[in-house]
Amino acid sequence: MFGLDNFLYPAPYSLIMSIFLVLGLDLIGSRFFQLLGFLKTDNSLPVRFCSVPVGAMVTANIFHFISFFGFAGYATGQVFGLFIAAAGTLNFLRLVKFYSELIQKTKLEKFYLGPVQILFGLLSIILLMLSLGPTTAADVLDYHLGSAIEILNSGSLPRKPEWFTARLAGSGESLNAIGLSVGSEQFGSLIQYCSVMGVISLFWGENFKPFSRGCSQERVLSLAVLSCPLMLFLLSGAKPLMWPISMLVIAFFIATHPSLERISVVVLKKRFAMVCFLCASATQVKFNFLLGGGCVGLFALYIMILQKEMKSSLLIAFSTFLVLVLPSAIWKAFNWGGNVFEALFSPLPGKYPGTAEMISLFSKNADTSGWLPFPISIFLPSSIGDISVIIGFSILPIFFLRLKLNNMNLAALLTVGFIFIANTFLAPPSGRVYLEPILLSFVIVASGIQTKHVIFPPFLHKIIYAQTVCVLLIASISSIYLFSGSLNVPWRDAVMRSSANGYSLMKWVDKVLPQDAVLLNGHRSMALSPRLAVDYTWVHYLPNTAPYPKAYLDRLVAEGVTHVLLTSMPNNKMPLFNCFEEIIATSGPMKIASRNPFNRSVISGAWLIKFNTNKLHECGGNRDN
Repeated sequence: MFGLDNFLYPAPYSLIMSIFLVLGLDLIGSRFFQLLGFLKTDNSLPVRFCSVPVGAMVTANIFHFISFFGFAGYATGQVFGLFIAAAGTLNFLRLVKFYSELIQKTKLEKFYLGPVQILFGLLSIILLMLSLGPTTAADVLDYHLGSAIEILNSGSLPRKPEWFTARLAGSGESLNAIGLSVGSEQFGSLIQYCSVMGVISLFWGENFKPFSRGCSQERVLSLAVLSCPLMLFLLSGAKPLMWPISMLVIAFFIATHPSLERISVVVLKKRFAMVCFLCASATQVKFNFLLGGGCVGLFALYIMILQKEMKSSLLIAFSTFLVLVLPSAIWKAFNWGGNVFEALFSPLPGKYPGTAEMISLFSKNADTSGWLPFPISIFLPSSIGDISVIIGFSILPIFFLRLKLNNMNLAALLTVGFIFIANTFLAPPSGRVYLEPILLSFVIVASGIQTKHVIFPPFLHKIIYAQTVCVLLIASISSIYLFSGSLNVPWRDAVMRSSANGYSLMKWVDKVLPQDAVLLNGHRSMALSPRLAVDYTWVHYLPNTAPYPKAYLDRLVAEGVTHVLLTSMPNNKMPLFNCFEEIIATSGPMKIASRNPFNRSVISGAWLIKFNTNKLHECGGNRDN
């Protein structure tokens, strides 16, 4: 089964299923918290918000591990999905009872709705609506959902070496696969939203009361997170970025919590185990978090050494590595080549042709094409199209940190500082790269607020409130429109045709291609391909003088490619041109979308051409070998 629409329940049932799946993760996460002795009760708001990303961690790790052995197919995904949805139904009934009793016990005058509280509430709702809209982001429609479809069809992570972006798939794509198996489109984006709210709840500690008088410092910090313009991008699709960041923030919060000095040795070890689980799990979502996960893990180990628990901590850390990290490295080394060490520390292990060129491209991907130089470009937009990929003024609370520099605080600051500096040299010059260390530093800021060491000046309040208003206005326009697409089928189709990268194109392909066609796909939206597809864009990463590798040509034959899709006029300079035959259909101009949901562009047309695999021996001569 291929094509995203074929996996989804029709709107609004997809939306309803997504909500119950997230409620199920909430129940699983709270039970996991209790298992490790972190919670005294499961009814506090911070626990409720943090339970979703933790429940997602537990579920994703199990399903991801199963995928290494080829057993994570459609039926397995449905078993997982239906179990989680059943847990969500039970949790829904429990929450209704709990909050009904809470409302009856709570006096209405305790809820205060001033201008700032209204801003917080409105932005929370608007961003929730944004996360509940249909999937339109380019990356998501390429490999975040494309890989999930491949997992459901094959039972395994993608094993297509030329599909470079899918080779980056991790436990986040496994989690998306569970959602698709039970018809849920918004499952992944809802997890990102709940992860943001979980992070915010940590900054308030056990006094999470955003709709009360006072607590202005906590509210400024919360709005700095929620109004970060990057949230417009991170919460609008199933791209697993905010979720692993939240896991690292939760781990850092646990490791820096002052109660570590008061709890028993048994509970201390359980909390360290939780930190190890969170850090290791984040690295399995995306390679980008190897640095942050390693640094937070080492910081937590240092704290355990201060508590004189080095031997037991090393055993816990090593056991976590063996269970959560090593299997993935072994799978990558086995399927892509190279050794286990390379699989641990390279985003694309192995020597498949074009790998070095692809890694070089990744390292330079700035998300923006504006005129502002780095690092200004990650804080200020050079155009309205760049607004959703910048950090804005959300970094400012860091500069008002005032703490007594004991061993733990100094180590925490050095940990965050090292991640900042290392990202500058190793990661792409993009705003999303720096969101992780910023939110980690906010854990330290929040601790300073609790101890009265951090007091934000009035002008910072005004700057953050102004940013909140701007983001609220922008988010309102896009979220209301996108959310309408989750309510019924015609509205979803209209939203997808207007905003989704390649949606109209693949609808056209579906009408033209025979049912038994196999597509050599020249467009990146692999998740939308209505037929079995092989990536064609990969050949552009080969050096001009490099021959086409035999492994790739053999794959085209093995898959039985019959047609090729192009988004530019075919010419004899194109890779594999000698295998092209007659053009069977052409389209007019079509809308496409980029990584940034506020950017829109148009391609001049598309071409579907018959492809003759019997001529592949001639195609190899299409370059200057």
